[in-house]
Amino acid sequence: MGIRGLGRIGAAVIGMVALLAAPAAGAAADERRGTDLHRETQANVRKALALESLAYATNRVYAVQADAEGLPRFRDLYDRAALTERQHFGDLANLITLVGDNATNLRHAIATAEATARMYRRFAAQAKADGEYPAARLFAELALDEADHRDRFRDALKALTKPSWGLKIKVDVPVRRRTVKAGGPKVRTARTLSNLRTAMEREALTYLTDVLFAEHAKATGRPALARLFTRVALVELTEHFAKEASLAGLVRKTHANVCRTINGETYEAAQVYPRFAWRAHRLGDGVAAELFANIAEDELRQARSFGKALAELGGTC
Repeated sequence: MGIRGLGRIGAAVIGMVALLAAPAAGAAADERRGTDLHRETQANVRKALALESLAYATNRVYAVQADAEGLPRFRDLYDRAALTERQHFGDLANLITLVGDNATNLRHAIATAEATARMYRRFAAQAKADGEYPAARLFAELALDEADHRDRFRDALKALTKPSWGLKIKVDVPVRRRTVKAGGPKVRTARTLSNLRTAMEREALTYLTDVLFAEHAKATGRPALARLFTRVALVELTEHFAKEASLAGLVRKTHANVCRTINGETYEAAQVYPRFAWRAHRLGDGVAAELFANIAEDELRQARSFGKALAELGGTC
């Protein structure tokens, strides 16, 4: 959309925020399970976590591309946007108590790694059937990585819960960083491209989740566990996500990246978060409604910042 359209969207967001000040309708108590949030609000929080983590990872690689093109203003805008998405993720995670004690966090990580390994094995078989052999090899490789992460987390859980066994947490996770270069998709079939996008979403979400788990482990006096979570998180972002992004053609030249960013931020500010906020308000989840509304405002500000920087360079979308 054009940059001028942001004015109408800004008014819509402000109107939505004002509307949230009105009394909420009573939420059905039987819809709540194990949390103060209605289950629909919980589902929307989890959708928002996926959105924010993918935006964080995407902004990181866009910042690298802007720097490579000698565009420090856009590099800095992307770095700041990534920090904002990271803060959003933390605030949303607090709403659903994503972080538990260290043992609970390890069980979550084990289940996630196992589910991701199964996903990659399925994606590898589908890519092979589609004739997408580089993608098939990548998915098969990542399935092995995820199985290794699962096993390391299992061993860490034993070391944590069975101290008399004298086990040590293994932190020697190799990290092979990759740079995502600008270019189009290197796959042809719609199914494999869709699977790559799903995989990027999973890796981005796992990265920020593991970062939170690492912070908790460090805060509770478990430096080895914190290092394990941190090392695995780096693999998810700087290796897995990066390789998938390269195959999927996520990164283009900065002008195209900026236009994609403006469109994405604008859509979230005008459609996604206002809808989440309205539903949370109607269900009696005032804190969640306010957070969704605040995120909408942040997304709008970011879209405007990118639009202004692009316009000052004489660019349009």
